[in-house]
Amino acid sequence: MTATDEMLDNLGLAGPGSIRGRLKGLGALMGAAAAVPTTQKDDDTASVKSQTSRPSKVNSDSDYHKSVESLVRSFLPDRRVKLGAALNAVGMTPADQAHEITSLSAISVEDLYALPNAPFTQLTPEQLLRYAQIVDTALFKSYLVVRPILAGSLFRVPNWCEVEEVEGVLRARGMFRELKDLYHQKKMHRKALELLRQLGEKEEDLDERVYDSVQYLRKLGPGDLEQVFESARWVIEQNSDRGLEIFKSEDVDLPRNHVADYLEKISPLLCTNYLEYLIQERGEVSVDFHDRLVELYAKITLEARRKKEENLRQQTYDKLMTFISTTTHYRVDRLYGLLSSEDLYEARAILLGKLGRHDQALELYVYRLQDYLKAEE
Repeated sequence: MTATDEMLDNLGLAGPGSIRGRLKGLGALMGAAAAVPTTQKDDDTASVKSQTSRPSKVNSDSDYHKSVESLVRSFLPDRRVKLGAALNAVGMTPADQAHEITSLSAISVEDLYALPNAPFTQLTPEQLLRYAQIVDTALFKSYLVVRPILAGSLFRVPNWCEVEEVEGVLRARGMFRELKDLYHQKKMHRKALELLRQLGEKEEDLDERVYDSVQYLRKLGPGDLEQVFESARWVIEQNSDRGLEIFKSEDVDLPRNHVADYLEKISPLLCTNYLEYLIQERGEVSVDFHDRLVELYAKITLEARRKKEENLRQQTYDKLMTFISTTTHYRVDRLYGLLSSEDLYEARAILLGKLGRHDQALELYVYRLQDYLKAEE
């Protein structure tokens, strides 16, 4: 076995189905890295597959680690920078495309073997991309050998790591935070959130159970709205207060009507909390949101009375009374139409007064409420 093969075996890059097993040129790449002194600079147009000399056989762990160290210090970072510049020049970046590209394992063996030994400037965008996948994946596995503490840093920045090659390693080593970062960079949000849910379910404290999921979901924007709604449901079931925090993010602004619709289907009370946040903390002045909030107050009050939930009824009715007495951003006639047949007499009296129907308001105060002081007002 050559030094190159031994290094690849230990790095987990050799064998059937692996990158090394599918691409002959990777052995040359790794061998060149071991042979090039750390002070030597490669020409900008040097091929990833170029090999300046034959590596000597690695006879000890010390020699092996020195060889891998040379990969980490010079060769792979240098290739990573140059490949990144070449890909950026043709409009390809990991942030935009890493989650959409075909994995190496899905490419035919013939196509991978056909990758040319040529300067970067002569490679097509797809060929550059394949080499970028190989280099980033090799850098990660090299870190695991000589600097494990740095392995996760690669996933906190845009990268071309081959997910299928590294996710199993991360799971086996219990590097779940790094795995979450990898999924996030690849925009594989469903997998990231499923991982966070699995980890959270092991926590006994409800806040701790959902904390990481909440923080992740708060950063997803309108383009991932369906995923937010899907994953938020579990959080809300565990802890509704923490679940509501997902929709109070200052980093992104999700479509408010859609969020209100979603929350109302789960819990009208949760929806009122969200609408209160919009109006009181975000300065929402839309009549539609004010109408929706005050109508929910009325519906919750009536439903709580029907179920004999006196504390909830009184609490919500107090909010209703304060709202209609102090706010002008709602349609009075619309709300009165909703309450006209209900026995919420004081609320109806206030609304009648706002509509200019003072005689009818007076009748409610005198004959229904028997509140003569308010009648005189």
